[in-house]
Amino acid sequence: MVGLSSKFSFLADKFPTLEKIGILAENYLYTDLNSCLYKMGSFAETIVNYMYELNGLPQLLHEENSFANKIKKLRYEGILNREMDDILYALRKKRNLAVHEEYDSSEDCKTLLQMMHTLSIWFMQIYGNHSYKSELKKHAGRVSHNINLSEKETRFIIDEQLRRVGWGVDSENLKYDKCTRPQMGKNMAIAEWPTDSVVCKFGKAD
Repeated sequence: MVGLSSKFSFLADKFPTLEKIGILAENYLYTDLNSCLYKMGSFAETIVNYMYELNGLPQLLHEENSFANKIKKLRYEGILNREMDDILYALRKKRNLAVHEEYDSSEDCKTLLQMMHTLSIWFMQIYGNHSYKSELKKHAGRVSHNINLSEKETRFIIDEQLRRVGWGVDSENLKYDKCTRPQMGKNMAIAEWPTDSVVCKFGKAD
C-alpha cells in the first residue's frame, strides 16, 4: 500500500519507469485487481521494449510488432531464457484477460507480483547492474543468468502450460483432498495427488 517500501525501488536509478509501474501494480493489489493485472502486463512489455533497445534489435514490421512476437524474437535470438519467457507469457496472458474479459483474481495477482519481481531482478542483473545482489541466487554469464523460481511460481507456470493445451487447471480447487477425481473425456490437472513416494511416507504429486 501507499507509504510502504516497494520491492521495485531498486529500479529507480536506472529504470525509473519500471519502478513507477511496479509501485502502481503493488498498490492496485489492495484497491483494483483488474488494474493490477493490467499494470503487470505493462511492466512486462516495458521490459521487452528495453531489451530490444539495449540489444540494438530492429523493430519488427508494423503488422508483426506485437508483444507476443517480440517475446518470440528475443527467445529466438537467445537473449531470453526459458524461465523468463514463461514469466513474460503469464504476465501477457493475464493482462489480456484483464483487458478483454475484465478478469481479476487476488491469488493470481499475488503470485504474478512475485514473478514480476523475479523478472525485474533478472533484468537488473543483466542490463542494469551486473553486481546487483538480491535474495535470489545469481549465476555467471550475461544471458545465462538462471534464477531459481519458487514452488508457487513454478506451479503457476506449469498450470499456464497445461491451459495452453486445453487442460482444466485450478490448483486451489481441483485438489485430491477436495474429492476431485479423473472424469471420462475431461483433461484435468488434479493437484496434490497422493503417490507411493519413497522419499516421504505421505508424498503428493502436483
